[in-house]
Amino acid sequence: METNSKDLMKALPDFSDLQGVIDAMKALNIQKMSLDKQIKEQESNTFSTVMTDEKYMVNGKTPAVNFYDNAYKYKGIDGNLLSLRQQYIEVTAELDAMKLKYELYKEMLDMFKTLVYQEKGMV
Repeated sequence: METNSKDLMKALPDFSDLQGVIDAMKALNIQKMSLDKQIKEQESNTFSTVMTDEKYMVNGKTPAVNFYDNAYKYKGIDGNLLSLRQQYIEVTAELDAMKLKYELYKEMLDMFKTLVYQEKGMV
């Protein structure tokens, strides 16, 4: 099947489609940065708590940092960081999908330009 520019034009995204993808990427980027900030704040709070609260001391001493890294850094105290990390994963996946969609739109537009040039005998 041979494709011509008129057939392809029906499937092309318009500028509002492109702007919609750009706006979605912006919102997802903001959401991702916000989650990153929240995770870092929680990690900092968890570190401070584990290093200063007697409840977490080992034989009356502050736990070693590598113990903190293995026991508390990822999940937090009582797993409080796990849901934030899951949200971060989901937002990152959505953002990656939007970036791919944007790239697909660009490729479609490039293909359209190529077909138009070929039909006009410019290539």
